[in-house]
Amino acid sequence: MYLTVTIDTEEDNWGEYDRASYSVENVGRIPRLQQVFAERGVRPTYLISHPVATSRLGIEVLGKYCDSGLCEIGAHPHPWNTPPLEEDRTGRNSYISNLPADLQYRKIKTLHDAITRNFGVAPRSYRSGRWGFNESVARSLIRLGYIVDTSVSPTVDWRESDGPDYSDWSIEPFVYRVAGSADGGSLLEVPATIEFVQRPRVFVNAVYQLVNRRMPRAQQVLAGLSKLGVLNRVGLTPEIHSVPQMIRLAAALLRRGTKVINMFFHSPSLLENCSPFVKTAGDVTSFIARIDTFLAFAQSAGIRFVTMSELGAVDIGASRVRVLSAT
Repeated sequence: MYLTVTIDTEEDNWGEYDRASYSVENVGRIPRLQQVFAERGVRPTYLISHPVATSRLGIEVLGKYCDSGLCEIGAHPHPWNTPPLEEDRTGRNSYISNLPADLQYRKIKTLHDAITRNFGVAPRSYRSGRWGFNESVARSLIRLGYIVDTSVSPTVDWRESDGPDYSDWSIEPFVYRVAGSADGGSLLEVPATIEFVQRPRVFVNAVYQLVNRRMPRAQQVLAGLSKLGVLNRVGLTPEIHSVPQMIRLAAALLRRGTKVINMFFHSPSLLENCSPFVKTAGDVTSFIARIDTFLAFAQSAGIRFVTMSELGAVDIGASRVRVLSAT
């Protein structure tokens, strides 16, 4: 099994779509996290937004790790602060997948070019802000030479906020391929690891989605089922789930023969009161400790650490293909 660690490395201003400028103070906390990675032999993938890619602090902090080969730098566009800013900055338009295809491409290219210029390396890995992804985004990534995308959040339905619906998607990687293209016209998809501990997967997901969509007080019911150990959906993210929960899921996936798991979180969680998940300095310490403890488990279990784009060169069982139209 391979483990990739993907970090949405972004501005401080959580959920603020209409500002004249954005701060990136949280990026100054990355060295504390990077020390944990260095001690565990992990090379993370920092998926960076435009404010980070164009800030002095972002370039100084991340540039040295990139230059030393200690991390990978990928792209993470937030439409509301990635030029060109031609659309209304609204909640719906915060999903890049809701924008016209040409505007999607130009925003991704703006960020792509900024990273290439400021870090001296063309990004090859990508995750859309807010998990906003569709086939036109995939085509843009293939056009720009990306190797791997990680914009899918399996089992999660974002339609209530005008986002995509991934409720029936699994964590299994697959390949997007442009119809009629040569070998270069493809993109590996590695979803975030959000999965059920219980099996069979199709059945437990169907139950979960039925409860979530149809039952009164659905969240209380799901919390009760989780506490009873009947239906446990776990994300491999220290922002939401505990170390025992993440280890339980990873151990179950190891037994099932899963080839890759994808741990994910946000850089604002490194700065107190900068994300919904971390409110105090003590919370930050606990958050980083959860990351370290899970990585220690992964080491002991013989799980191999890779960056996101390195997954394009190893066997992770991505046999399924989704064919994209040429336009």
